Amino acid sequence: MSEHQKLVEVTRNEIVESEHFGSVVLNTRGFGQADALMYPRSTLKLFQAASVLSLGVELTSEEIAIAAASHSAESIHLEVVQGLLKKFKLSVDNLRCTPRLPLGTEARHDAIRNGIAENTLMSDCSGKHASFLAACVVNQWPLENYLEFDHPLQIAITKNIESWLGITITRRGVDGCGAPVVAMSLFDLATGFLNAVREPGHLGTVASAMSKHPELVGGKKRLATEVMTGVPGAIAKDGAEGVFVVAHRDLGVLAIKVSDGSTRPHASIVKHVLTNWAVSAEIPISQPLGGGQEVGQIRLTKDLIDFLG
Repeated sequence: MSEHQKLVEVTRNEIVESEHFGSVVLNTRGFGQADALMYPRSTLKLFQAASVLSLGVELTSEEIAIAAASHSAESIHLEVVQGLLKKFKLSVDNLRCTPRLPLGTEARHDAIRNGIAENTLMSDCSGKHASFLAACVVNQWPLENYLEFDHPLQIAITKNIESWLGITITRRGVDGCGAPVVAMSLFDLATGFLNAVREPGHLGTVASAMSKHPELVGGKKRLATEVMTGVPGAIAKDGAEGVFVVAHRDLGVLAIKVSDGSTRPHASIVKHVLTNWAVSAEIPISQPLGGGQEVGQIRLTKDLIDFLG
């Protein structure tokens, strides 16, 4: 099995200060450890939201987008989650996601200033959990243990992923929010996202909702939202521990896994690929600063540039 490869170097005044290693898939080609099992973390929400739809849950496009989101807990996000809970006669008390402060910087600062403690509604995964509960209501399944591996909901999600990706799930774990997460390769993840933007069905329905409502999938100054806003028809999703995917029906798919869990390489890699795809989306990159001035670069390695073309 291949090893992770160096993806980017971070310089400060012409000295390499940091390095990030990882793996990348571009369409059908892999760089690094693209065939190794890993947890896709919140990029799995595409498949989890599609599974909720497959279980007979009728959702608006906004509700589908929030089900697939790692939202910033801005007011627009919380309103959709609360509306989804109310629609199925549920409450915030039914949520079993880990209580958190908002993922979004502005929303988190607002919560702290206002003395608001961590809670489940502000969790970036509350939309996913609300959709899980909706599926339980529609199918008359118990609500209390909806995160257990052997709950009918989680069994259905695993079976759907196996069917949609043509794989056998051999490892499962627990995500940061408490929900099950299944292991797959970066190749498998890229294939699933490309299928979502190219094929009809529940995956395609989720992809359409994400593309239509990029502001719900992430939030202000979030890379996934910026990519989808700048590239009509694209879907993009971030996941913990350095995972990021962007896919477009006509352009292809890019999947990234940074081995140290950092998100710092994502924007530079995405911007390079979008440029190669002749897309001029505005993707801000925060370069190293000194005294408020730019004093370095986040630069792709020659090997990665050669791979990306």
